Amino acid sequence: MKFSLKSSVIEGREVVITGSANSSDNKKNSTSISTVSKAELLYRPSTNLIDAISRTPGVSQITTGAGISKPVIRGLSYNRVVTLNNGVKQQGQQWGDEHGIEIDQYSADRVEVLKGPASLMYGSDALGGVINILDALPAPEGTLKGEFLTNYATNNGLTGSSLMLQGNENGFVYRARGSYKNAYSYKTPTEYVPNSGFNESNFEGQIGLNKRWGYAHLDASSFRTNIGFYEPARNEDGQLVDEDGIPFSDKQNKDRTLAFPKQDVRHYKVALNSNILLGEGSLKATLGYQHNLRRELEVAEEDPSLFLNSYTYSYDLKYSFNEVNGWAPVVGVSGEFIHSLNTAGQEQLIPDFDSQAFGGFAFVKKTWDKNTFNIGARFDYRKMTGKDFHADDVDFNAFSNKFSHVTGALGFTHEFNDALSFKANAGSAFRAPNIAELSSNGVHEGVFRYEVGNPNLKPEQSYQFDASFDYENKYLSASLGGFANYINDYIYYNTSGLTKEVDGRNFPVYNFVQDNAFLRGIEASLTLHPVSFIHLENGFSFTRATNRTTKESLPFIPAATLRNELRFEPNIKGTEHSYLSVGIDNFFKQSKIDSFEQPSSGYTLLNAAIGTTIKLSKNQEATIYIAGKNLLDKAYYDHLSRFKPGRLSDEDPTLGIYNQGRNVTFGVNIPFTLKK
Repeated sequence: MKFSLKSSVIEGREVVITGSANSSDNKKNSTSISTVSKAELLYRPSTNLIDAISRTPGVSQITTGAGISKPVIRGLSYNRVVTLNNGVKQQGQQWGDEHGIEIDQYSADRVEVLKGPASLMYGSDALGGVINILDALPAPEGTLKGEFLTNYATNNGLTGSSLMLQGNENGFVYRARGSYKNAYSYKTPTEYVPNSGFNESNFEGQIGLNKRWGYAHLDASSFRTNIGFYEPARNEDGQLVDEDGIPFSDKQNKDRTLAFPKQDVRHYKVALNSNILLGEGSLKATLGYQHNLRRELEVAEEDPSLFLNSYTYSYDLKYSFNEVNGWAPVVGVSGEFIHSLNTAGQEQLIPDFDSQAFGGFAFVKKTWDKNTFNIGARFDYRKMTGKDFHADDVDFNAFSNKFSHVTGALGFTHEFNDALSFKANAGSAFRAPNIAELSSNGVHEGVFRYEVGNPNLKPEQSYQFDASFDYENKYLSASLGGFANYINDYIYYNTSGLTKEVDGRNFPVYNFVQDNAFLRGIEASLTLHPVSFIHLENGFSFTRATNRTTKESLPFIPAATLRNELRFEPNIKGTEHSYLSVGIDNFFKQSKIDSFEQPSSGYTLLNAAIGTTIKLSKNQEATIYIAGKNLLDKAYYDHLSRFKPGRLSDEDPTLGIYNQGRNVTFGVNIPFTLKK
């Protein structure tokens, strides 16, 4: 018999790691997980990793200019979102407004975003969700390969470059990467923002073994970033001026040497990851060590005004039993110890403290026919001890708090057919108060307020339900989901209008308080591809958050967002993966705000991108791209920007600085193979 074969496209089901004890088919995973590919991280304009993933429905960011972004998932941020890298929970100074995450954007091969409570797997702090940053897989056996990438952005002169080399010799794997970023002050549609530049460097490496018994990898990294800060003031003509009332020159704005004040943040990390076949199952272990140093420099390098120095030791062990008749049980334990010091700083915002945490869980998944059911329970214990300290205008009383909690989760998925599936979750989660919420007593310079903690705060308790339908065939993929999250003893800060004078200036006093909260929302996506070379991608997210005690809105909740992108992927001879895209981002008005916030107007941004992969030779290729954001140079305030009116100055609530204006990024990515 003779057959005529025709080419066709087969899209395999996506496998995810986050949200389950083992990697699994995303359709059989009940938790809501979105993935961001390496191409999306690199080829869309962004200034940092969180900025790059904020296009995901349900994900947004709190920004401090162009250099700092903090993740927000379904309206929750700070210590309510866990960030994982190399399997280790990132522990820096994420409790504060003006601190980013100390992770190299170029090192990420893929990011998985779990939306919703995840305390069962990740313990306290995973109340809002998890961002899991995954490195590339080790090189294939007997190969030596790498990549070089570089890009340039027109708005703030951001230059970034990264070189990676990795190999595999008889199961001995190794990898090394060096990255560097540098930017001068960014430009809004109306002006440059003085001293808003930053630079960032990262060096990391991995060695390990991949054998029949499993694998063991040792990762180490050294990350450093310097970020400029500017306390805004305008003259009678509306120009931003320095402390002497003099406007900044173009030469100053494009100077890559940061002026004072600025931040110097360093983060060192070592992680040992292993997965060993043991008996009829496997034991997965992650051991981590992190050292974070954060210096706030007002006038001189050697004289920091604030110097926080923290050490974190962590472990995470999971044993997965062999699956029997569709039952797949997993048990695990995890814990961490944090030792934090104020080192040689003139000021103290938080006291020296020690934090201990321990947790254990049991989880089982049952699969039959087209259904998957999972259930789990977890116990956590946390202890935080603050040290006594008294000096001029600074008083910290010693305290010791202990918290314990039991959480549980249920999940269910059903595949109606190959195209349509349903998933639902119900569960509880908790978050212990962080050190700033318990014990702050001082001026938080970066946010221009005097913060007062409360050592009697209770842990937050979350009870959430979410559900979604997903549909996918050869012409379209769509999802529609909703969530409801009741949080008892929700912690936030508020002000009664009182002020306190420090060094001749009055600062508004903000106290950490607790009320009950209710967050709910919907997330939807629709991608149409009537033919293989046309994709119309659409995403929508909306979150509403209410204080159940006061009946007012909760502060700092992102506005509803609708994103649309038309992507054309022509087949051009001599190239691969060519594309041309045009996108429109619609941000709606946010008027559901707390009493001390300012509403934000809606706005629309126009984006576009073009790129292709060129075959330089039989075995060598290069990807080149140009991507533009806010091409119409729209002047706008993002509702979560810390530079919007009402957040930037306690003395002038009308003072604000627009978000970044038009920005065009040019980039090249060159993978290479030295041995095959």
